[in-house]
Amino acid sequence: MVDFILSYSLFLSKKPTNILENHHIVILQKSIVKFFLIAAFVFFAHNNLFAQRILGDCTIYYTVTYKDKDKDSLVVVNALKTVYIHGAKVRTDFSFSTSNYLQTVIQNNNLGTVTVLKEIGVNKYKTTLDSSGWRLHNTIYNNIKTNTDEDFVKVILGYRCGKATLSLENGAKYDAYYTLDVTPSSKENKYQFKDVPGVILQYESVDESTASPIVIKAKSINLMPISDHLFNIPTKGYRISNDF
Repeated sequence: MVDFILSYSLFLSKKPTNILENHHIVILQKSIVKFFLIAAFVFFAHNNLFAQRILGDCTIYYTVTYKDKDKDSLVVVNALKTVYIHGAKVRTDFSFSTSNYLQTVIQNNNLGTVTVLKEIGVNKYKTTLDSSGWRLHNTIYNNIKTNTDEDFVKVILGYRCGKATLSLENGAKYDAYYTLDVTPSSKENKYQFKDVPGVILQYESVDESTASPIVIKAKSINLMPISDHLFNIPTKGYRISNDF
């Protein structure tokens, strides 16, 4: 491109000697303008596309299974995990259909508050934590060590995923598979996954002492806008609890 511009400059420095040469200069000038317009369009389109990787809204649905070491197979658990990301707000639902258990964690990163809702049968409980209380609840992840591998490992739901191995101080270890193709505006848990980039589409225990390692894997992703009412905190019908 530099050689092209230099050649063009030298060509223009020559005074046209006839009408035909002057006509060639006009054509070349138009070509140069068109070239830079196209180059500018490609540059801004590329940067705009890169900026769009950060998503303000997305919903990720996960299945929960455990590994049967005796049969070397995965066993489906009647449990579902759903993560809603809406700007600075994150909601995580975890439910067991067979035991009538539902836990919802609503994080508001703008306010620094976390609300935990539990439904066990007909009983409902609510716990509210400030940022220090949430940090205290996640002390198990203090000094967590994360080793990431951004090279291609596997494809989940059409997304290329890298691998991260997380090691806790208590000896627990698990693998997480994440994609950089989608970047959320907020993390599900900034303590547990603080050093894992992108979106985690699968994670599992790799602790050999665990009889039935749990595997949580995304089954679908919805990138449609999310209603703000999903993050409303109920004011009635729940007992206040400090046990979480």
